[in-house]
Amino acid sequence: ICRLGLATFGRDFMVMVNSITRIRSLIHSDSALRGASDLLYKLALMLGKIPTETKVVVTTAIKFHSEYRVYVRDGEILNICFYKGNPLIQPNVTAIQKMVTATKDYAVAYGLDVGVIENGRTALVETNDFCCLGNYGLKAIEYAKCIADRWPEVWGEFRG
Repeated sequence: ICRLGLATFGRDFMVMVNSITRIRSLIHSDSALRGASDLLYKLALMLGKIPTETKVVVTTAIKFHSEYRVYVRDGEILNICFYKGNPLIQPNVTAIQKMVTATKDYAVAYGLDVGVIENGRTALVETNDFCCLGNYGLKAIEYAKCIADRWPEVWGEFRG
């Protein structure tokens, strides 16, 4: 995660970089920079490292009251585990199911980070490849099965 500031604008922005296979988010906070010119310069440097055909979306940052990790394997939710914010504010499972359906072709095993935002709705924070996913409460045997299922896909992508 790269943190940049927007002191001149007085609000946060999130930059989502969408490649064909993965989504990465770069969150920008107010504390790091002194002006918009610094932001534009650093953003240009950052974007220079991204292929020109990559889609980039810039939006205002969203405040999450609580955040959860959703573990998915073969299109099925294995567990939904709290990791940040207020654990008493829980996400909407129906909304999560819709996210899983929308991301079913992402990988055999992956995680969705979701959160509850100010209006009480459940929103997607980001998707994560299971090979790069920390464990916030999935049973060890399930975690190992997900890694084992995902590894041949990763190796196949690597080998081309």
